[in-house]
Amino acid sequence: MTRLGVDRFLHNGELVAGDISIDPDTGTITSIGLPSAGTGRLAAPGFIDLQVNGFGGVDFLHTDLVGIEQASIAVATTGVTSFLPTLITTSEHDRTRALQQLRDARHGPTPGASIIGVHLEGPHLSPKRAGAHPLEDLVSIDDEFAALATEPDRAAPLYGYDVALVTLAADLANAHDLIAGLIVDGVVVSIGHTAATAVETRSAFDAGVTGITHAFNAMPPITGREPGPLGAALADQRVSIMVIADRVHVADDNLRWLAHAARERLVLVTDAIAATHTSDGATTLGSRTVHVSDGTARLDDGTLAGSVLTMDQAVRNLVELDVDLAAALYAASTAPGKFIGRSDLGQIDIGSRADVVVLDDHLQPVLTLLRGEELP
Repeated sequence: MTRLGVDRFLHNGELVAGDISIDPDTGTITSIGLPSAGTGRLAAPGFIDLQVNGFGGVDFLHTDLVGIEQASIAVATTGVTSFLPTLITTSEHDRTRALQQLRDARHGPTPGASIIGVHLEGPHLSPKRAGAHPLEDLVSIDDEFAALATEPDRAAPLYGYDVALVTLAADLANAHDLIAGLIVDGVVVSIGHTAATAVETRSAFDAGVTGITHAFNAMPPITGREPGPLGAALADQRVSIMVIADRVHVADDNLRWLAHAARERLVLVTDAIAATHTSDGATTLGSRTVHVSDGTARLDDGTLAGSVLTMDQAVRNLVELDVDLAAALYAASTAPGKFIGRSDLGQIDIGSRADVVVLDDHLQPVLTLLRGEELP
């Protein structure tokens, strides 16, 4: 057995004193609450990032198996053990090619953080709230596609077997038919890039949607008489709320109250692009040119275009804003696992899979384990 050498660890949403042991042969946790190691370090379940457009110079829409491997290794250095490569709106040809590449990588011996599926952000988004998504590639949900989605004898999933999460706009015609079809496929559905009202959003939640994508961004704001999508999500205990905590996409005060209001439903995501873990300058997000400067990624017209945030920095950002450390760690690990239905992830308990990140007293990752093996 191997001891991790920590003083405390996240267990069921609380920081508990003690060390942890793992069995490298089985890749599972064998003991918790052992005598503390006196190192000042803490352990959390490996971080789970559900929105990663790219990383370490790699854009998942335009890469190959070597690039996917490179990005998976790079993202693991930030404490992430599982993630969803994310494909923004693009042509059907490019989306199909990227999905095939990611499927090959997922089922092959790719080192680094584990790919646990794909997040499709689009193409069924509102042109009124497109953000960095190219308008020319947005797709309405026509009657034919809606009929296919709800076909009871449909032979294959709508977007392939590796799609785990889809972001779509609740205000599009036939959205409920698509939601129903995706749920049958076992896909988690989230609302984003939408012009929906609170009423339309609540209707989507009743239809089976369980998430909202990058809260505050690409959606109508909360007002006194119109809560909008975010207000509807906060009022519905069935719904997880994803947020980019880079302190650019959302103001500090809004992050503070959102963390307190959403509580265990808060899910940290990075929305990282290829420039993450590289230098400032020009890069790409799908077919768009993005300019990165001073930690912010924007299109030529100034529109925010993803981020260069890492998950460990997102945790530190929340803690700097006086969010409880245990809550911040939970939002980076357990909450995203629960949201996408992966109860085997985001846990530290006896018998759990040993996906663990060890952090020093500055909350910097010093060790990341996937199934008990140290990641590069």
